[in-house]
Amino acid sequence: MKLLTSMTAVATLLAATALTSQTGAVFNDNAKPQHATVSILAVSSQTHNGYSGSQDIYIADLSTKKDQHQFVKLVDIYEGYGYPIRQSVLAGRTLLKMDVIRQTGCDMRGSELFLPPDAQIFDASTADTLRSKAGEMIPCYRTVHKTIRMAKHK
Repeated sequence: MKLLTSMTAVATLLAATALTSQTGAVFNDNAKPQHATVSILAVSSQTHNGYSGSQDIYIADLSTKKDQHQFVKLVDIYEGYGYPIRQSVLAGRTLLKMDVIRQTGCDMRGSELFLPPDAQIFDASTADTLRSKAGEMIPCYRTVHKTIRMAKHK
């Protein structure tokens, strides 16, 4: 009976894998990191919990190798003893290079993306852009924190 159950589980897994590849699913929770250039436009929220981990959520302009710019929600999760992106880097609108992973599970409508009244906004048009995209889905990306670097000026 256990052998039959195991065989059924394997068959189900193989069928699900085949279905995913047939539907052309591009992103899932196991998506591969991709290189991006990012400009942080605003800080949506920050949670720093000591040793249990920290999370910063940014609104950003993200461009990939194909030079396609996107208005995105960018989630930066790192160890509690790790360091966030420096305030001077954020305020200076320094371009950043990093690896990001597409996370469709945290996409949300522009109207649902949190920007508190006392938010740190580094680009004055961010609130207007967010309002204009109220009905659109804003794509979500997670940073690979250890890859974040300042972009070199040419």
